[in-house]
Amino acid sequence: MQYHSNGKLMLTGEYLVLKGAKALALPTRFGQGLQVEGTSDGCIHWSSTIKNEPWFEAVFSMPVFDIHSTNNSKVAQRLQQLLLAARQLNPGFLRHSHGENVCSNIEFNAEWGLGSSSSLVSNIAQWAACDAFELNWQVFGGSGYDIACARSKGPILYQLQGGNPKYEAVAFDPSFKHQLYFVWLNQKQDTRDGIAAFNRQADYETEVAQLNKISQQMLTCTDLETYMDLMQKHEGVISKVMKIKPVQQRMFPDFPGTIKSLGAWGGDFVLAASTHSTEKVFAYFEQKLHTTIFRYADMVFS
Repeated sequence: MQYHSNGKLMLTGEYLVLKGAKALALPTRFGQGLQVEGTSDGCIHWSSTIKNEPWFEAVFSMPVFDIHSTNNSKVAQRLQQLLLAARQLNPGFLRHSHGENVCSNIEFNAEWGLGSSSSLVSNIAQWAACDAFELNWQVFGGSGYDIACARSKGPILYQLQGGNPKYEAVAFDPSFKHQLYFVWLNQKQDTRDGIAAFNRQADYETEVAQLNKISQQMLTCTDLETYMDLMQKHEGVISKVMKIKPVQQRMFPDFPGTIKSLGAWGGDFVLAASTHSTEKVFAYFEQKLHTTIFRYADMVFS
């Protein structure tokens, strides 16, 4: 059996998606595959690769998923959590299996923050025939938007309503996408740390309304100048909420365009928009020693 799930990027709604804000989210062209084949030795032999290079391996005993051996105990324990949670959601999962060979391949640098965990959760949920959102919340938490991206074929508008995930496919294919870029900051940010710093108890009704309006305006925006203005407005709202200066002020004050943080502020990718040529944009970031840059269409499904 083979499974595949997409990676993810959140264009709008970071942090406040936890308070019911609408998040404009994009499945990425990079994802994670999972291949499962039955064996007869009573164990799960798990191997994981990153861009087809060996990374992790473990052996779990059946049927209780005890860790028999591994080259990374932290990763093995988290994987064990996922398998046990999947069993809890579907008591029949691997209950009568005689053994499994499982191979997982992450198609992107795991440090990029594109969803190595969420795409794995989605794949395991497909394999275990259980609810991916429930599996994710039992082990990782978060808003669940990344789980929605894992199975979506294009841009989505995601929202938590009464704690339940609601999302819909949206038409977002800006005519100026050739002037949009994703740049990796090489400062991997733990999403859980970012969420922990967010004040869940505060009342953000006004800010949620502001972000919802910005997300809707971005969906219908037809010119780059207006889009860059919306990016700046969004940065202003989240900056006030998180009490952090926007990334452009902190790191790229002389960039000829507009830069917006994505997801957990402080790391992973940012979105850059500019009227300058692609060559000039790439040269700017390379001079700043940020050499992992993607054109919009090379990163996400159009």
